[in-house]
Amino acid sequence: MPDDELKQAITQVAELLEFFKRQTEKASEANNAASQQLQQAAEAAPAAIREAASDVLTQASNDVAQMMQENLQGSMNDLARRLMEAEHLVDKTAQTFAGRLVTFQKSILLTLCLMLFGTILLTAGALGGMWYFYKEVERNRVEADLLRAYNQADVTICEGRLCAKPDKSGKHYGNYVPIAPR
Repeated sequence: MPDDELKQAITQVAELLEFFKRQTEKASEANNAASQQLQQAAEAAPAAIREAASDVLTQASNDVAQMMQENLQGSMNDLARRLMEAEHLVDKTAQTFAGRLVTFQKSILLTLCLMLFGTILLTAGALGGMWYFYKEVERNRVEADLLRAYNQADVTICEGRLCAKPDKSGKHYGNYVPIAPR
């Protein structure tokens, strides 16, 4: 091989080596940059994961809170509706009870009035009956006194008339003379 060819071959090899060296340096720089990026990514990964997890948890807790709020709001609305229905039912029951109480009071008042009227009638009837029996007892007492005196007197019926044996004690009661006892 001639010198020129050798020089040319050495130059070409030197150029190739220079090219290879530049390519290696570029690859090394790219590798270093990628390594740094990887290192930064590795260092940033926990923070990013924490941030992503925080975002996910925040979103999940927001979703859960919203869902709970919606469910709670629905429950509160349902409770409010049921309370309104219960209040309406209590009002209706109270009105019915008040109406029945007024009717009951009227019935009691009417019953008491009828009982009072009946008591007055019974009392008046009893008093009337007592007055009648009092008069009868008085009349019968007079008749009883008369019959007692008649039974003690010496009297008889003579030709359809009452005849008596007078008491000879000499007492007179106006035109009347006592009858002798039997």
